[in-house]
Amino acid sequence: FFHMRINIDDDLTDLNEFASNPTTRRYFSTFIHEYIHFLQEVTSSSGLLACLSHVELLRDLISEILNEARPTFKVPRILTNVHNTEVNSKLRRLYAGEKEGAALVRYDSYTEERESFNDNEGNQISATKYRVFFYELHSGVRRSIYFGHTCLKEFVAHSVQKMLIPSIEHGDIPYVIAEQVAIKECPTLRGNTKLIIALCDASLMAYHPAQFFFNSLKRLAGRNLPATAEEMYDYLYN
Repeated sequence: FFHMRINIDDDLTDLNEFASNPTTRRYFSTFIHEYIHFLQEVTSSSGLLACLSHVELLRDLISEILNEARPTFKVPRILTNVHNTEVNSKLRRLYAGEKEGAALVRYDSYTEERESFNDNEGNQISATKYRVFFYELHSGVRRSIYFGHTCLKEFVAHSVQKMLIPSIEHGDIPYVIAEQVAIKECPTLRGNTKLIIALCDASLMAYHPAQFFFNSLKRLAGRNLPATAEEMYDYLYN
């Protein structure tokens, strides 16, 4: 189900050598970036729920085809909402947020919006969406994206990679915007990258990561920050 491919010809047998060799260290940092994403998928609630969604999609697809009791079926197959496939898909997209890239931006503000869905019995399900506003530095244009676990995951992976190779640069969206939001909403986090990483990582353990992230920033604003990443986890989970 999971597959990582390092598209280089260098020997990966000894990762310590691969990491220390000046000619391959940059590639090692890329490996670490993607390996962090692997860990996020198999150890966080948001990652495991994303994995589960693939299993549920296959289950619902098989169920619909078998219930039709026909010898053949056409592809592509458009699923109905018999198993709440449609509403679950919309909720997953809401939790993930958007990731449209932008190289250099300055975070401005965010708003909370509500989106409602109907399940297969007509019951209404409502969830909060977080719209993040920012200015593109090269044009001055004010834009927005819906913030979710994609931006949180990318910031964690980017930041750890940058600790290994400081010269590594990625576009501010989706890789850095989480840090910009955290610093503006809770200014005492400025310069505390490890605490911001812990905050983003802890948020991935929530069913709605963006909601946990913004609620946690409200809790942290105006108080003494935890001294270490470990203490940050303890504070956020209690």
